[in-house]
Amino acid sequence: MSKPNVKLSIFCIFAVCLVAAGPVFGTVQFNIDVFEDWEKALNPPPESEQSFVRPLLPQEWDEYMGLWHEPGNIIEGEPYPDTTYLVPELYVYEGGGSSGDSNYPEDAGLVMYWGPEPPEEGDYAAAWEFVYDKDPDLSRSLIKVQVYAPQLSPFGLPGQITQISLAIQDQNYQRQAWYWNVGPGKTIQWNTPTPVTVNPSIAGVNATTPKADSFAGSRAFDVKKVTIMIFDENGRWVPGSINVPPPGQPAPWHLWNYWNYLIVVPNPNPPTQPPQPVPQSMGKYHIKWSQPPKVIDRDIPQRILGWDEISNYKNPPIMADDWLCKDDRPVTDIHWWGSFLGWNQPYPPPILPRAFHIGIWTNVKAGADTDFSHPGTLLWENFCDNWVWNFFGYDEHPDQMDPEHYTESCFQFNQLLSEDEWFYQEPDEPNTIYWLSIAAIYDPNVYDDPNFHPWGWKTRPWHFEDDAVRIIQALHPDGTVWPPALKIGSQWQAGDPVFWPDPEHSWDLAFELTTVMPDPDPNDTEPPGPGPIDWDVPPLGVSPTVITMTAKTLTDENGVEYYFDELTGNAGGDDSGWQDSSGYTDSGLDPNTGYVYQVKARDKSPNKNETTWSPPGTATTPLPTLVDYNADKLVNAKDLAYFANKWLTSGP
Repeated sequence: MSKPNVKLSIFCIFAVCLVAAGPVFGTVQFNIDVFEDWEKALNPPPESEQSFVRPLLPQEWDEYMGLWHEPGNIIEGEPYPDTTYLVPELYVYEGGGSSGDSNYPEDAGLVMYWGPEPPEEGDYAAAWEFVYDKDPDLSRSLIKVQVYAPQLSPFGLPGQITQISLAIQDQNYQRQAWYWNVGPGKTIQWNTPTPVTVNPSIAGVNATTPKADSFAGSRAFDVKKVTIMIFDENGRWVPGSINVPPPGQPAPWHLWNYWNYLIVVPNPNPPTQPPQPVPQSMGKYHIKWSQPPKVIDRDIPQRILGWDEISNYKNPPIMADDWLCKDDRPVTDIHWWGSFLGWNQPYPPPILPRAFHIGIWTNVKAGADTDFSHPGTLLWENFCDNWVWNFFGYDEHPDQMDPEHYTESCFQFNQLLSEDEWFYQEPDEPNTIYWLSIAAIYDPNVYDDPNFHPWGWKTRPWHFEDDAVRIIQALHPDGTVWPPALKIGSQWQAGDPVFWPDPEHSWDLAFELTTVMPDPDPNDTEPPGPGPIDWDVPPLGVSPTVITMTAKTLTDENGVEYYFDELTGNAGGDDSGWQDSSGYTDSGLDPNTGYVYQVKARDKSPNKNETTWSPPGTATTPLPTLVDYNADKLVNAKDLAYFANKWLTSGP
């Protein structure tokens, strides 16, 4: 193919390809390496659910660049260079470059071209993204791409491609990225189709072939939920003459780069364990209650309807909202959304909450003491200091006359609770209403800092029961007042509901409560098994006042509970009530007394399917262990014990 005689400016390119990882044709692994594949991706059929190619938006570029500067990320090597972003044009090149012409590849591929108009000296970037409708698990896969970085001006002049990078993003907007230097003596050469392989399960420069020069990654990145990958080229545009237009068409004053194939293949040596821990709440979890933000525009980045209500543990108010607990499964993970007042970057501000206080309260119905429902007594609390975040989108205040609130960044926050921190609701009381409160805790010295952007909880249109509320004051029965300190047993004293623009329009707060326990199966009609239930360790008197016992352990996909029943009615004998443990200890019993127990089990499905009762088990409490009368020749408690035993066995 001959080259048209076109004048171009000497430049430095920064090209980016965003590719959402996942199946092009319905599987996690895929292969795009011929003209027809690229055409289908660039021009998908209307109404189809397949993945597609499109130019990257400027906001997306800013979010990607934030990866290299966010506090707490893993960085190896130098951060990615700053540049100016330009939206590119995309087309599929059918291949057929003339033999021996190093400026044009022989194979078909995707071409991206862009450039400043008029041409001015500077660093420039462009990008395209391959968007998938799924978020596949790439923990057992490899990503392969072949990139072609053309030499766009004679060697020694500054108008050359200097870097190429690849990044991947998960569904929670967490990312990790690698880049390679380009040019003579560098990792990637000009005018040479170069295959690059990335193992997305590994963080660091050693995850790639050829080895990357730099790496950046979020510690919360989840390789099992990947949606996007990113590839770049970097350089500098300097005014001058150049005669290398994009392949397949003349395009004066435009920069270009070329991608031959993109493939995701099985990893022949998959890791036995993911090298980066994934929070459980971002992997396997089950919804207990969900009222996420109201998304009004799902184009990336998303637009969120609502504003932020400041919620501060030290300075009123604390925000709270009601939720319905439908079953006995514990709350094991908490997710909530919020923003930082006046902050519009896709990463958090430099001053962050030291922790979040999260509380669960009882419910006080409307009409009991106010005309709106509100929290009652604080039942459970947790101080969360190891939360993780991800960028979620940008706010749009319902007041269309208030543009100051349009561009605040919205973040999702996630807290995985340890098992000893789980919240268990009252057993056998389904459909109980509770209140959730969340408040930021800041160090006292940050409030006057000019970089301080206070955190607020994201509002959303009404979802359940009554309005969200502001807690202004709480009082503990021992006289402790909040502010400054809440504690278990603190009770609501004052506050007000959240509404906009008037009391007839209720607003709630955005949060989700999840559990590691599976959803109860409403079609479950079988009791736990294998049956019948029986004793593993029959009742046994282990002291004069204590009997212990253990039932046979049963299983059920919805979970199992046990009930131990004392049958004699003798003094001190108690039933256990429904409990998760298969063991039971009955204490406070009378010495030298017989007791009889039986046990049954049930599952935790909505049907509460029960087993039959076990055979009875009998045990007698022993007599107290006594010392011989007056063995030590002293009158003391041992002597009293001796006479007590005589009275118990034969009377005085």
